[in-house]
Amino acid sequence: MCKWCKAHHSESLAKCGSRMGRQFEEFFERNLWRMQILGLIDGFERHPPLSPEDHDGRDFTVRKFINRALIEKSVGVTISARSRRRAQKLHPHIKVISFKKALKTSRIKMANTVLRLFYLPALEPSNSFYSMFESV
Repeated sequence: MCKWCKAHHSESLAKCGSRMGRQFEEFFERNLWRMQILGLIDGFERHPPLSPEDHDGRDFTVRKFINRALIEKSVGVTISARSRRRAQKLHPHIKVISFKKALKTSRIKMANTVLRLFYLPALEPSNSFYSMFESV
């Protein structure tokens, strides 16, 4: 049984982990689109694999205007605790985001993690964006 996807298949553990990691990146990207549509962030860029940004540990760059100044925060995303530790050692200047059950993480939890990059308050059930965020 595969430790990543809990299924029986002939795919190697490394290939399955890579596939699951790419799926998480796509999930994270869809979540960033939701945040942009709702005005929680002002933009983002997903850096292609093997690009100079990717080699620097940056999978995404998120943009937000704060007090009329454009602030950019770059992050790496991973589903593996080992990859997270390795990335933090190689690129200590880049925030690495990971979740224990990456593909089952709620959109709200992921959005709050991104908002914290900019030292912004988290989405709470009393916030008008909270219910809209889950429905977009």
